[in-house]
Amino acid sequence: METDLSPYLAPLSRPLINELALPNELRLSTSLDELVQDFHTQWTHLITSVKQSSTKVYQIMAPVVATNTLSTNWLIDQLAQASPREHKFSPETISRWRDQNLLCYQGRNKPNQDNVAALLILRMLTDTKKIIGWVPNTTIAKAEPLWWCWRQDSPTCPILPCPIPLPADIPSHALLWTNWLGASWQEEWLPVGKIGAARWAGTLFNRDKSSLLWDISEDALQRWDPEISPFSHGILRDAAPLTMHTLSTLALLRLATSRLQKTIQSTQM
Repeated sequence: METDLSPYLAPLSRPLINELALPNELRLSTSLDELVQDFHTQWTHLITSVKQSSTKVYQIMAPVVATNTLSTNWLIDQLAQASPREHKFSPETISRWRDQNLLCYQGRNKPNQDNVAALLILRMLTDTKKIIGWVPNTTIAKAEPLWWCWRQDSPTCPILPCPIPLPADIPSHALLWTNWLGASWQEEWLPVGKIGAARWAGTLFNRDKSSLLWDISEDALQRWDPEISPFSHGILRDAAPLTMHTLSTLALLRLATSRLQKTIQSTQM
């Protein structure tokens, strides 16, 4: 049986994971037997290091994201603080990263939050003596996922890695979770305490288009969580969408919490 370790390393994309892993000749996909037999390997160390760094980056970025003041200059200053002799990154370097799709923008001077977080994590985990050569020297494909979360389509389905942005064919009732706290900066992701974030794959706007609701049927919710499922099958979503949303949120939190806790335990064995 094979498992993909990418979701453990969110919010890093696979090219950035490989940048950290290749010097140690690590493989992104490894057998569960190998993982269990040699859990104190470099992969375990890398997973732990990324988690620690991602928590630090989240704490640094959270107030900036909350005030909508994340900018190119802010990123440059943070990278300088984590670099030898507080090396200042030039506009040419930022432009090159844009050309390589290492740093995408959501608007004028509005770098993508996940890209910013990934670059800061990579800088923290790379040899601090390096001023150059700590980012991939190749262009990342535009179709390359930003990072990976966990996905499960039903309680009896296998748990699989899932790319972000989500694939178009994902069922709306799929359960998604990640230990990347910054996922909750997006409206679709719900924070799960201090251990991660979760969502249902499908969302829709409420009647006045002021907020998002979960796009999950009562039958699907009952399959996921019979103890919390609605009482009136087939009518609650239309008659009382906010009640349906609340029930779906309660189920989401319960289900995601148990899965996130198992994820944490699996890296502490």
